[in-house]
Amino acid sequence: MSDMLVGKQLTRLERVKNNMLSTRVYMTAFTNHLYDLEGYIGNDDVPWVGYDLDGTLAAYHGWKGATSIGNDIHQITELLCSDLKNGNRVKIFTARVSECTGINAHISKLYIQSWAWIKFGVKLEVTNAKDIYCYKIYDDLAVNVKHNKGIINE
Repeated sequence: MSDMLVGKQLTRLERVKNNMLSTRVYMTAFTNHLYDLEGYIGNDDVPWVGYDLDGTLAAYHGWKGATSIGNDIHQITELLCSDLKNGNRVKIFTARVSECTGINAHISKLYIQSWAWIKFGVKLEVTNAKDIYCYKIYDDLAVNVKHNKGIINE
């Protein structure tokens, strides 16, 4: 029985190793000067673009826990990769890390950063709030309103 368990562990370790090798190639292609292996290293006053997680970057079919993230939505993940490649500061924008979720906020943030590192080769910032440096948000729930006009863009 222990040989079978060791065999499963080796298979899992091989998968992780292969994933890390492909991630390094991906990281070389899509990172920019604002990131290193620890994450964002630029100044806090750099404009940023936010990408909602559930329903925008990844499919969402209801809450299944802090460590459950749906399959990629490729059109948006490619757009995020393009922003990284073009030198833009990127944050994942999600209600999962709001204080009202309790301990799940901390667990979610760590898990989302790990997920981003695997998917994009960088540890992205994760937030649930915009600030004065946010200039664009991709979100499935938001409604676009014409600036200073109060007219809903459809």
